[in-house]
Amino acid sequence: MTRRCLREVEKLHRLGTEVTVLGPGPEDLAAMGSNLMAAPRRREVLETSLRTSVAALVDPEPLAQLSPPTSVAPRGSAGPRHYPEAG
Repeated sequence: MTRRCLREVEKLHRLGTEVTVLGPGPEDLAAMGSNLMAAPRRREVLETSLRTSVAALVDPEPLAQLSPPTSVAPRGSAGPRHYPEAG
């Protein structure tokens, strides 16, 4: 899902559209755990997200650090992947 999202962001950027992508970071993923439907974790996940989302919007990571591969092998393929130079 992340690669697909970032490919779509890349398309929008090429068209001159500014995009802000907000998704779970390491702290959010730890709060969510492996069972995304675990009801007892909902409050902790929400509280973590409210805190981490504000921090992420205040100091966003540059898209270059999040760019998807420029060439992605089809699903199930172990073909080569080429990542753009960071800079």
